[in-house]
Amino acid sequence: MSAGPWVLVIDWLPLTPANRWYKGHWSKTAALVIDWRSAAIQAARIAKLPKGVDAFSLTVQARHRTNHLTDFDAFAPAAKAICDGLVTGPRGDGYGLAADDTPDIAQRLTLLPSFLNRDLPDALLVSVVIEDARPPRVHGKGEQG
Repeated sequence: MSAGPWVLVIDWLPLTPANRWYKGHWSKTAALVIDWRSAAIQAARIAKLPKGVDAFSLTVQARHRTNHLTDFDAFAPAAKAICDGLVTGPRGDGYGLAADDTPDIAQRLTLLPSFLNRDLPDALLVSVVIEDARPPRVHGKGEQG
């Protein structure tokens, strides 16, 4: 049985589609990664996410206040930065939801199409579900063990 979902609403950063991440100087992209990682840590603290879980899944969806709806994958770079911010990682500077975001721990990252809501500010909505157990490891020629 899974736990959650916890919904993190990150509405204090401007939504930056993928094409803006990849255009321009590398330092601007690095600044975006730092901003979204930090936002994920702050949102996780606000939501009081658990720490040290064995497995989790994320669903990310953009909410727009204007008619400028984006492709579902437009925020994939932000989603990756959010995932990196939520886990501890090798440097130990993340929130600590899980040890890392390897496939056996971060079981699923789903990007949903954006939607329109004129009453609320632009935001990325991140749904976090804690999974019960890690899936069985697959070795070599597909045998499980």
